[in-house]
Amino acid sequence: MLKVAFLIPSSGTAARGAAFNVLAGVENDGPQTECEIHLWGRAGGNWRPVASQRAVIEPGEHRHLYFTIPPEAFEPEFWNGEEVEELELTAGEQRPADGAHGTLVFVEA
Repeated sequence: MLKVAFLIPSSGTAARGAAFNVLAGVENDGPQTECEIHLWGRAGGNWRPVASQRAVIEPGEHRHLYFTIPPEAFEPEFWNGEEVEELELTAGEQRPADGAHGTLVFVEA
């Protein structure tokens, strides 16, 4: 089973209209090696995938994965018209549970 050991945004503030980088540390404590890891975002509502990548992670391996959130993920159209002032981020193979908490990034115009 894969688990995210840490999630580090490139900054505490994202600029609307610009891409944003995030580093995720992923550990494989099971037999699975090929996977698709999603970077999930939540702007007050439900978790949505904002970036993803396929990876081969060997059993027992700890891997650093770099994600780039595209600029459109900070726009209201991506969030059904909701203005994004902050974005909560997490990573994993599956959508986080409703009560899950992530890392908060503020979005400025």
